[in-house]
Amino acid sequence: MMLNYKDDFYNTVNYDWLKSKQLDKTKTHIDNFSELSDKIDSYLYSEVNNWINTGDMPQGYGVDNFFVFYKQALNFEKREKQGVDPLIKVLNKYITLDSFEDYISELSSLELLGLPNLLPFYVAPDIIDSSKNMVWIGSPDFVFPESSYYDYESDQGKYLLDTWHKCQKELLEEIGFSSKESDDILYKVIELDRLTITQSLTSTHDSSERYNLYTFDDLQKLVPSIPLKRFFEELIGEVPKEYIVSDESFWKGFASQFYSKEMWEYLKAKLIYGVVTMYSSCLTKKIKSLSSKFRDNMLGITTVEDHNRNAYELTQFALGADLNYWYSEQWLSREERSDVKELVNIIIREFRKQIENSLHVTEEGKQKIINKLDNINVQIGGPNNSSVNIMKLSIEDTLVENINTILENSSRISWNSLCQSIERNRWSPGMLSYTVDAYYHAQSNGIVLPAGILQKPFYSSDYSFIKNLSRIGFLIAHEISHAFDNDGSMFDEYGNYKNWLPNDDKDYFQSISNMVRKKYSNQRILDFTINGDLTLSENMADIAGFSCIENLVVNLYPGCLEEFYINFTKLWRIVERPEYLKMLTLSDPHAPSKIRVNNLLSNSKRFIQFYRISEKDMMWIEENERITIW
Repeated sequence: MMLNYKDDFYNTVNYDWLKSKQLDKTKTHIDNFSELSDKIDSYLYSEVNNWINTGDMPQGYGVDNFFVFYKQALNFEKREKQGVDPLIKVLNKYITLDSFEDYISELSSLELLGLPNLLPFYVAPDIIDSSKNMVWIGSPDFVFPESSYYDYESDQGKYLLDTWHKCQKELLEEIGFSSKESDDILYKVIELDRLTITQSLTSTHDSSERYNLYTFDDLQKLVPSIPLKRFFEELIGEVPKEYIVSDESFWKGFASQFYSKEMWEYLKAKLIYGVVTMYSSCLTKKIKSLSSKFRDNMLGITTVEDHNRNAYELTQFALGADLNYWYSEQWLSREERSDVKELVNIIIREFRKQIENSLHVTEEGKQKIINKLDNINVQIGGPNNSSVNIMKLSIEDTLVENINTILENSSRISWNSLCQSIERNRWSPGMLSYTVDAYYHAQSNGIVLPAGILQKPFYSSDYSFIKNLSRIGFLIAHEISHAFDNDGSMFDEYGNYKNWLPNDDKDYFQSISNMVRKKYSNQRILDFTINGDLTLSENMADIAGFSCIENLVVNLYPGCLEEFYINFTKLWRIVERPEYLKMLTLSDPHAPSKIRVNNLLSNSKRFIQFYRISEKDMMWIEENERITIW
């Protein structure tokens, strides 16, 4: 096969690496992110097993509960002996609910225990005033993310539903339900989902559609069957005055029917199914295996059961944040943190220069955009100290009992935070310090760079400046650019949802959004089509971030353009199963790696000139189709 960088830069640069990688039957894909994640995971697995084997864990890092839970999860003899008995006590809370009235009477109790109750209420920052928390109200979860997946008349829908039913029936029967009971539960779960999902705002990137402010009286009118006053008084001792309804479509169009006596048997089935799937990883080995069978089928992989590894992953899922402070202190020195912070500052200065020189943005808009840029909150590595944890797990309790303790503790912390102010500089509890990722958080106007991604092949103090710039530098620039994408541009410098940009600049950003959407829509990879709406914000961040880093290279090291292009392209190399790629094109807001790289390079006038690419080459695009954001 003859490859030509003028036709396919991504495959040409990555050819040897792509040919050298073989997926084993447990892998969906291999890329730089997954390889580093595996390396970190192996390190953590080795370390915590050493703690268990020696009985000696690090002191002063808040890892005590992690130690207890993992030790308990490893006690398979006890877990097999107990079987499903620890779950029965939880399941009976639901099985003994004989009526909709019984369900209503238990709602606040279930919420305080952190157990499934089908009320999608949660505490999160108010996007209008990011310094305070509010009660947010979403919609119930679904088995599948799209309504088309519930269409039994389509080949795809029939295959998904039949496969799911078969796998989940095996799971329910192993728990102790009869064949008839299992069929009935699964039928009702799907039917309730099918009715509900068409009435729900299942996905949107537009914050304006997610922010609908309701008074208590107005909210109560939407769901008269639920005594919300009693619910909140029992939950937090008072009734909040205002609520943010993020899925108004569901609450105005279907909630009164969903929460009704007529739907009770369907609600009960969904509750029981939710409890089974929530606890299935902490019972017997067979139940754990059955719980992942449907997922493995969909991804085209065969899981080779490693029960010790499963116990570790369960502990990670339950208490992974407990390792945040310890890991970041082990892996990222003060000098490296300072080095990364300076790189962030260099990138912000380049953005500022681009914005100041922009011919597309008004002078008023430039001042406001630069003000937001200057107020970006940068978090590097991990938390500055271990979190104070008043929860204490007991080695004497069953694994399910300790999970219940964790769930109850999490629920109480969440609801108690409703009356607390938000610390903007606090490490985000949702981001593990050993995660191989980075992100921008619009409601704090902040970027988070965990210690996990601040190592090779993304960053190293041993790398050249250009190599760091083309890898972690691009990721930093990409995340900063989210502050000005189609969603991030709706938030001001403090993370408040606000109409802060002049109208002319809003119109300009809208025109850019339309161009980016059009550019990526309907591009194909294998037999799969890219969704330009789904990938819009990530594509905008890619274009702006790439332009920033390319300008820095030209200004600081003009002779290193090729090193930049090659290192950037190697960053995104990936070998993946077709099933995995298909799943990504349906649900991932990022474009597939090959399209991501080749589109960005083709969009660059400097790249076109540097490699002397012409109209006869596949990497060529017309100049009027190249997009410049600033």
